[in-house]
Amino acid sequence: MNVAWQQGNLRKFCQEKGIHVSAWSPLGANGASWGSLAVIDSPVLKDIAIATGKSVAQILKPFYELIKSETTMMRTASQKWGYIRIMAGTIFGGILGFYVMHRLETNYKVSIASLSSRLLVQVRYLST
Repeated sequence: MNVAWQQGNLRKFCQEKGIHVSAWSPLGANGASWGSLAVIDSPVLKDIAIATGKSVAQILKPFYELIKSETTMMRTASQKWGYIRIMAGTIFGGILGFYVMHRLETNYKVSIASLSSRLLVQVRYLST
């Protein structure tokens, strides 16, 4: 599930049956046999990102937060921020660790309130 393949009927069915939906690779999975760059390369999303001065990943964070009953594996909002910082520093270390932590912190600060409702509507109906 991602903004280019929102699977509304499947999500509705799962919600009615009490089945939890997880969105793996919500930004795409380039290189995987089932993946593509349809999300990151979307002209609509690129235009929104430019208009807001954010990256495509940052503008999608609020969209995925709107889907409250599902899990999106790129989200950091539901995870312990200190743990993420420690893991990023431990795994990547040095300059790369600082860069990863900076990116996580920047993405973490993006909220639904930072995007206009018009832009959220554009993202919401991207796959229709």
